[in-house]
Amino acid sequence: MVGILIAWATAQAGTSSPEVSQALAEIEKAYAQVPGFQAEVTTRHQTQESDVVATRVLTVSKKFGWKIVDWVGDQRREIINDFRTNYVYLREQKKVLKLTATSPELEQEFRKPVVELNPVFLLDRNSLRLVSTEEFEGEPVYHFSGTTTTQMMQRGKPVTVEVDAWVSRHDGIPRKTVEKIGNAKGTTIYRRVSIRPDLTAEDFQFQKPQDVAELSIPLGEAETVAEEEKTTGNTKSN
Repeated sequence: MVGILIAWATAQAGTSSPEVSQALAEIEKAYAQVPGFQAEVTTRHQTQESDVVATRVLTVSKKFGWKIVDWVGDQRREIINDFRTNYVYLREQKKVLKLTATSPELEQEFRKPVVELNPVFLLDRNSLRLVSTEEFEGEPVYHFSGTTTTQMMQRGKPVTVEVDAWVSRHDGIPRKTVEKIGNAKGTTIYRRVSIRPDLTAEDFQFQKPQDVAELSIPLGEAETVAEEEKTTGNTKSN
């Protein structure tokens, strides 16, 4: 969720030093004790052609779902996911896109922003190293670096992603990540992190206002339609 293409990364087996293993075990244990949290997340995507900065509020419950609220200009957007249904609500445009997972595999995709929040656990263990123990804006953190491989939208050749991550020793939640793919660079900073044991299922339910238009798509159906269109297009071109 939050980070440049990292949700598509595939962890690779390998070994790491005892120092790295101990630090990983510490942050994994810390994050396991977090039922949910809220943070202000700032992302910056830099390429040779553009430099885009965005700020959003991220709310995560390991049990009930996740939610993002952000603004594009004066337009507010909400993404609400309860691990079965994903809503993208554009308030000013009075529109909502509803995506429904139609299989356990798709539900697992919906859980990725929670499960794969920490990019450190997606890195190739042979490349992973503990750079230092530092403080980030007053928070004790471990600074890790390493690489992983990813594919652009699950297509094309795998590419290498260089990752640096500063992870809180108190709660196992990242405070900063930097990901580089070629000349592209993505930076994510988590501020005002608060642990939220009070989150409930109601926090991740979307109640559609009467004047809002809804487009509802079962994900399995959407993929089938896309494949049919692709096949039809290939047939017409032959």
